[in-house]
Amino acid sequence: MGDLFDSPPISLTPIKLSESISTLSFQVVWPGGYVDLTKSILSKDELERLLIHLKRNIKIGSILFHEEQDRFDYTFCKIIKRLRKNNEIFNYHPSDYMCGVLAGHIYCEPSIFKSKKSVDFRDIIAINSPKATASQLESINEYLSQLEIIHFLNEDGFQYAVYENKEMHHLIMAFRGTVPTNIREAAFTVFEDVVGITLKDKNSFQQRMVFKVVKEAVEICKAKHYNLTIVGHSLGAWLSELAHYDCFYNHNFKHVKTVTFDSPGALDQFKVIDNYKEPSIPYHCMNIVSYLSEPNIVNSMNNHIFDNDTTFRIYPSGVDEVDCMKLDFLISSKFHKLGVILDTFDFETGKPRHYKIVKKWPLIKLSQLSLYFSYFEKNDNGALENPNNPDEDNVLYDVEVVNPYSGMLVLDRFKIDEIIHQLSIKNYFYEFSDYFISTQLKELKSLFEISKENSESLYQISVKNNMITCETLKQRISRIVNLNPKEISKVLKSNDQDYIPRDYKIRVTHSNSEGFFDPDNYLDKIEKILTNNNMIILTGEEGSGKSTIALEYALNKFPTSNNHNNPLTNQPFKNHKLLYIHSNTKEMIYEDFSNHLLKNYQKDHNGPEECGTTYDFQLSPNNLIDFYKVIMDSQDTCFMFVFDNVQDLTIIEPFLFYMPKLNTRTIITCQVEKGRTFYIERTLSLTKQSTNDIVLNVTLLTNQQANNYLLTRGINSNCNLDSPVSIHLLNILVNHFNKEESETGDTIDFDKTLSNVIKEFIKINPNSNQLLNTLAYLDPESISYQVISKIQQNDDTESTQQMESIQQSIKYWSDLSVINNFSSAEKVNTYKYIQQLIRNEIISGAEKEETIHRIKTVLSNLDLTSSQHPKGWRIYFNHLRYLYDNFKEICTIKMIENMAICYRLSSSYQESIKFLNESLEVKKNSTHSNQDLKNDISNTLFQLGFTYQKNEEFTNAIYFYNLVLQNSNQQEMISKTYNQIGLCNFKLGNIDESLIWYEKSLSIEKSNEALASIHLNLGDYYSSKNNDIKNAKNQYLMALNLIETESNEISPISVKSNFKLSMIDYLEGNFKVAIENFEKTIKLYKELYKSSHHADIATCFEKIGLSYLKDADILINPTVLLNSLKNLQESLNIRLKIHRTNLTHKDIGESYYNLGVCYKKRLENRESFNCFLKSYNIQKSNGDNLLQILECLSTASYLSKDYQTSIDYSNKIIKILEDDGGDKNPINTMKLAIAYKNIGENYKLLKLNQESISNLQKSLTILENQISKTKINFNDFKQSIEKTNSNNNNNDSLVSLLKTIEIIGSIYFNLNQMENSKNKHYKTKLEYYFNVLKTFQSISPENYEFLDNSEWFVEYKKSKSSFPLNKIIIFSSILIILISLYYHNQTSK
Repeated sequence: MGDLFDSPPISLTPIKLSESISTLSFQVVWPGGYVDLTKSILSKDELERLLIHLKRNIKIGSILFHEEQDRFDYTFCKIIKRLRKNNEIFNYHPSDYMCGVLAGHIYCEPSIFKSKKSVDFRDIIAINSPKATASQLESINEYLSQLEIIHFLNEDGFQYAVYENKEMHHLIMAFRGTVPTNIREAAFTVFEDVVGITLKDKNSFQQRMVFKVVKEAVEICKAKHYNLTIVGHSLGAWLSELAHYDCFYNHNFKHVKTVTFDSPGALDQFKVIDNYKEPSIPYHCMNIVSYLSEPNIVNSMNNHIFDNDTTFRIYPSGVDEVDCMKLDFLISSKFHKLGVILDTFDFETGKPRHYKIVKKWPLIKLSQLSLYFSYFEKNDNGALENPNNPDEDNVLYDVEVVNPYSGMLVLDRFKIDEIIHQLSIKNYFYEFSDYFISTQLKELKSLFEISKENSESLYQISVKNNMITCETLKQRISRIVNLNPKEISKVLKSNDQDYIPRDYKIRVTHSNSEGFFDPDNYLDKIEKILTNNNMIILTGEEGSGKSTIALEYALNKFPTSNNHNNPLTNQPFKNHKLLYIHSNTKEMIYEDFSNHLLKNYQKDHNGPEECGTTYDFQLSPNNLIDFYKVIMDSQDTCFMFVFDNVQDLTIIEPFLFYMPKLNTRTIITCQVEKGRTFYIERTLSLTKQSTNDIVLNVTLLTNQQANNYLLTRGINSNCNLDSPVSIHLLNILVNHFNKEESETGDTIDFDKTLSNVIKEFIKINPNSNQLLNTLAYLDPESISYQVISKIQQNDDTESTQQMESIQQSIKYWSDLSVINNFSSAEKVNTYKYIQQLIRNEIISGAEKEETIHRIKTVLSNLDLTSSQHPKGWRIYFNHLRYLYDNFKEICTIKMIENMAICYRLSSSYQESIKFLNESLEVKKNSTHSNQDLKNDISNTLFQLGFTYQKNEEFTNAIYFYNLVLQNSNQQEMISKTYNQIGLCNFKLGNIDESLIWYEKSLSIEKSNEALASIHLNLGDYYSSKNNDIKNAKNQYLMALNLIETESNEISPISVKSNFKLSMIDYLEGNFKVAIENFEKTIKLYKELYKSSHHADIATCFEKIGLSYLKDADILINPTVLLNSLKNLQESLNIRLKIHRTNLTHKDIGESYYNLGVCYKKRLENRESFNCFLKSYNIQKSNGDNLLQILECLSTASYLSKDYQTSIDYSNKIIKILEDDGGDKNPINTMKLAIAYKNIGENYKLLKLNQESISNLQKSLTILENQISKTKINFNDFKQSIEKTNSNNNNNDSLVSLLKTIEIIGSIYFNLNQMENSKNKHYKTKLEYYFNVLKTFQSISPENYEFLDNSEWFVEYKKSKSSFPLNKIIIFSSILIILISLYYHNQTSK
């Protein structure tokens, strides 16, 4: 880490917050990155602007505020939260993986650096690997987009660049290694390899250039207070280590880190520069991280630094993870490439997936040279390695397993290690002036433990939580320490014994446990949640007993629990203190805190109660923070907070945010309406806990539970209400029973007693709503009609005032109704009016006939048959259901039909059909018989047909539509029915039949709106019929013109027309245009329906996602796949909400399938498999054809390296195909062969060769039989191909045949590998099919591009190609270096 306190804090140029809001400006102080705002109190707007600024400037880690700034303001807490996040994600240096990416960028041609100042990941060859996932490229692009190239130099083979990241305060230097592709550059770099690395000349050209450019970089870092990172690969790695040496020793600049890849090792060169004199600070104090690939001629040239445990061995793909040394390490070079090395890294952690610490490493010796040459001569065809070469016993090689969660602290060398040691023995943090800093240090202290080693200055550090590595922990502590180094250094060195804890006397909270009732074991459930979390939220309706349960647990259960141990000592807390806070408002919270925290100022008094005085303790945000500090430093005390009756969670969030998590537990009681717990998730934004794990819903009592509760109080009851019961109501009844105690012990009539209580309550206090508000919660979703009706039965005459009180009580329930969420005041008032009518009829009974007439008029006049339904139809639906269940005699036929339509709108199609049939029976039984009645019956028949159609029962729908045609004489109804019959036939696949009905409808329809609907359907017809896109587009345009002629307002048909036209763009392959049009369509839909939950909106998002997948930019732009993923996920989210009652809907399955395809393109194979699996389960439940999804599952599991699962799914494919005729069915032949081939390849990777060969042979048999049926003479292939090129009629059949041959070739390739080329038959066949494919490709490469993606074909072709130029250059370089090394050693002798 280097010295953390080398540079004093320096103020930079003030940055203005916002001139339009405030003239406030501030200075960022470095190296810490904190801001001083102690001179003024920030307003609300200024805090908001500051928060926005912090999100864009993660280098700011702390802010000092004015003493009177409200610390419990919600925005203030969001600022503190943002600062915490800044400190967590801030890195002094880019990740090791990102260093490798930049080490690859420096290999770019000089022209790229001269043409642009930004960094484009597409220029970096090292990461252009087929293994690079979309997430990986997005992560790379996110960091590279922040970089600017500020210096570049290319001179006589020396190439370096300097990158600046202003946001992170990073400066990166990158040095290029040896360049084998350019003869001139290669000559210069090989010369440096010989003179500098091999002969160790300390005055070589590139070394001189390094020392020159390092000076310039250090000056920039000191001027701008940047951290310096140096990166390089091969020769560039060696130059990077020399650059670090120059920074560290010659420029005394310690804020530097070097990351190298396959370095030749610079330790020997350091010694040469120092004339073999030991430096005052050991070399291993430099922060140099080296990653070494398989031992080779480059990384074994010199000695490396091993004492600091930052030299690591990695294992590229293809290297046996066997830690022993083979003789061919001298000439092996294929694992030296940077791209191969970077493939071993995990881009998220920045570290290799598997690596070890190097303790000893091979070093080339003269004695090995003769062995080297003799070994090389024995190789066939100039191969650079031989798997059978023997172990080399005298080669030094030793590695140890890396444990990222532990390490050594060296107190006499690294200041950060000394600070960590001081932090570990520090218990009290109260003296920190900044509570924000002290809490972070306290939390970091809880993450690790330190043990003493044998040496006085050595300690072992171990991280307790595997979510953070030892390296990350050190970096985060360094960041916090740098925010205010002087104060933290002073406090850490202070003596804990000098600390005098400040004491608060906490007022004792009492509870009456008599009669406590816990029917659902809530205390045990709270205990279970608080075992793993420090907070729980009790939700429920009013009167459910949340507060009583919370207080009972806090007072009686919590202090005796053994599950709440001190995480630092892992021992139970010695003391427990409870603070019960009424939390309706922020002022009430402050008042309760003041009442609880009576400060004990006088030492001679035990407390205010004993001395007979009270303290006027006016609480402020600052002295409440002091109390939080006391909590933080209370080692043996656990504090339980109960925030009761929280009305707004955002009010208490700041109080929760500051709460130390180590020794506090919190219970929140919150009144949340039934089914609206999502509100909690939406509002708890400051805390990091998952609300899914901490919410416990407390329900009202059932009738049986109510009777059981009363029985515990000695009362027999027969409670039989139709709704849940409030425990508050029961307590009121208990008090009533106590007044009129019965000595008989007979069962009490609950209904009669309840009625008496209500009457008595009204007589005593007619203006109070206390009891009636409680009664309203007998049933949270409907008014307590049963209870209110008891008042009607009362023989006493009730006054007007009493009745108004009752109505006021029920209005209280109405105010909680979801209808208040609707924006349209007119519609809200309509449904409130309906509710008021119902109340008047039920409660007073006055003017009953008139009221019933008014209710029937209002509820019957609403027309739900139109395409646009009133926004409040769900509330209207609730009223209809209530009236039908309780007052069926007043329900008209129109009301019943409307209720059926409401059921259809809620996707309850069978219920809808039931009520439509009921309406139809009433109409059929009518004594009247005329055409008007027939037309009325036709309307009901049409609704039945439409309901069947919505339920995708198209045959039944056509049946009822034909009945409509038999009964109706209305042209409008007939035309509409024709159109629907055409649509049903279209859905049934009777495409030509549908056109007949559409044309019938078109011939008699006169309404523009209806005509537009027909043209829409005709557009679908042409789109499906031979994919006639042109005619389909014309029909959609006609529909759009007709509806726009009718009205300028947005209508369902106009939006649908836009949607269909967007689909045409998609089908035509105009994906960028389609994306724009789909996005416009989404806006139109949202404007029309005022909601995002519409099936067509989901389809729009889906098509946008698929358009991005098919976009040509997918290979060059990393955001394309990310945009695809976001839109496909949004489509799925909407469909999950639309079909929440049917999660096996085919649209949901389609969404999961598309997401699987997207994840596959992103190379995120595990996520792809999970999505395909969900789609498979849905398709299976719907009885769909499973072949395609099973193929996807087999491929995804293979790519995820879950080979056995891939075999299982391939076997399922084989079973389906065998049941369908097997290879006797021509359609199945290729699929069956591929399934057997996939199984064989999976068995091969599982190293089960016999099983592999068996399945590959089965695949071969099927494919070669298919080839033999073609009766093509392969000897005449060339002539056939040339003829095909002149006449393209048979081109498709030849391409299909070629693909079959490619599969056969891949099978022989696998068989040949497993037999180690010993089976001549396999080898001959492989050669034959390879030559056939090669002939195809050479004559017509444009027609057979898929061969370039054939792994076996490319690999086999490469193995047969001539020795490439770059290998010649590398081989020549190796010879030059070895000869130079030989003569150098001879001269030394």
